[in-house]
Amino acid sequence: MDLWWMCEVPYPNVPKAVLDEADSVRASLPNRWCDPRVAANLFEEVIDEYLLCDDVGLNIAATEHHAGINSLIGSNPMLVSILARQTRKVRILSLGTLISLRREPVRIAEEYATADVISRGRLELGFVKSGGSEMASANANPVNNIERYWESIAWLPQKIGRKRVGEIQGYVGAAGLVVAGLCYPLSIGGFPVFILALIATVIVIEGGAANLAPYVVEVYGVRLGARAAGLSQAANGVGKILGPLCLALIAGADNPLSPQATADAVLPAFVFLGACSLAIGLAVTFLGPETHGRPIGQSFDERDVPSGALKPAEGHS
Repeated sequence: MDLWWMCEVPYPNVPKAVLDEADSVRASLPNRWCDPRVAANLFEEVIDEYLLCDDVGLNIAATEHHAGINSLIGSNPMLVSILARQTRKVRILSLGTLISLRREPVRIAEEYATADVISRGRLELGFVKSGGSEMASANANPVNNIERYWESIAWLPQKIGRKRVGEIQGYVGAAGLVVAGLCYPLSIGGFPVFILALIATVIVIEGGAANLAPYVVEVYGVRLGARAAGLSQAANGVGKILGPLCLALIAGADNPLSPQATADAVLPAFVFLGACSLAIGLAVTFLGPETHGRPIGQSFDERDVPSGALKPAEGHS
């Protein structure tokens, strides 16, 4: 068992009357209640405690929060870099940068890579999503957070490739949706087969969506990647409108904006959804190249160039 010590550097000096009147101690207190001299003393005290851990051989960890008295650490790479230089023996764990607040993954990777080099390879790294109050304080957009979450835990594309994962998403998703429709009235041990099939299908389809998002950029390359990603999101938005309308037509509803589902409409509706998922699988099989393990080309035409054979963009070396 490994032991780790961590302090979030809370700020305890806000008057109780202010805290009682505040909506929340996070994302609602003005920064005038944080005295920078007191904050500096708190950081100095906690860093000394980290150094004491290094002396006694206790591994250390640091995390990041924003706009709250629960933690003054607004930039975890900064604190981790200080600890990387000041300590000598223990492992340093970052738990970590809030990825929903920062849209520059390469910059984040550079910051932690620098800290890892300074520590001579003692850095451990984890990432977190963030809470709602922190997103508000950073004026961050929560749209597409779920896609980024699935992408962060998507390990299967690194094992079998993005094309194979896309095929699994399409074909297994189609089978799961059809099974859900066919088994709508059945139960196993009192638990509806419909629910079990939906759970399995959602895992496959949502996980596959995280694979498709970067896949589009990798297929079309640096020059067209942003446009391709934007077009795919636009198509996604159109699908979210047309899909419910098609389901309303299948159900025979008089009001497509607020259709009333019936039991008779379950099977044809899920067969339709299965057909849509099947179309994804077929498109990936017959139109999608494998991008895993290959450098991102400058354009779509370079997608089949072997690794190591790509030329630099014009004007760059």
